Amino acid sequence: MYINTEDTVIAPVLLTSGVWEPFETELLQKLLTKDMTVVNIGANIGYYTLIAANRVGPNGRVYAFEPEPKNYKLLVKNIKENGYKNVIPLQAAVTNKQGTLKLFLDKLNFGAFSLAEQNVREENGFVEVETTSLDRFFEKYSKDFKVDIIQMDTQGSEGLILEGAQRIISNNKLKIIMEFWPYGLKNMGTEALDLLGKIEDYGFGIGLIDENNKHISSLPSEKIVAMCINSGNGRGFVNLLLEK
Repeated sequence: MYINTEDTVIAPVLLTSGVWEPFETELLQKLLTKDMTVVNIGANIGYYTLIAANRVGPNGRVYAFEPEPKNYKLLVKNIKENGYKNVIPLQAAVTNKQGTLKLFLDKLNFGAFSLAEQNVREENGFVEVETTSLDRFFEKYSKDFKVDIIQMDTQGSEGLILEGAQRIISNNKLKIIMEFWPYGLKNMGTEALDLLGKIEDYGFGIGLIDENNKHISSLPSEKIVAMCINSGNGRGFVNLLLEK
């Protein structure tokens, strides 16, 4: 797997252990089966994309969205190097509508780029990127709106992504693995507690992914938000498993 050695967060972990977020990786592998359709949003250089491509097999499909040019170039290179024909890489940010936005870059963490400037700690300029919604994309390119699993980590855009995926959510018995970062969500116009309420209204059960204890637990929405706000100087986050 090709990595970007300028990245000081994800790249060193992959170089030393070859595994990023071990429990989430294990969880995703267990959820994936042959012939599934998977959407990886914020695909970065393709770590989760490659795992999904391997598990769903040649008759499955993986859509990998990555807006940042350097990450996208490595994503495409990693897909080709591993010989996967079942992956469709897309250089776009997923939100709730089609258009263009500024993607703000972090000079140290190449997994921390965000559409909100306040979400980037070590800002290093921005690039203009194309945006789309999942519903619009699938209406144009797929028609059947079939999706089994979404894995996303987009530094605060998750609320907008779900807002723009109403047909996919309603048409599928969907599972979603997502980062939940109240600070980052707020900077993108999404209130964290409101988002969890909407997720439940969509028919999902919410599980907290405990990476350290390798466990998925069910907690009230208020406690999930409080866990994040009370850590990382108010900028803490967790990963969630949403299941219908």
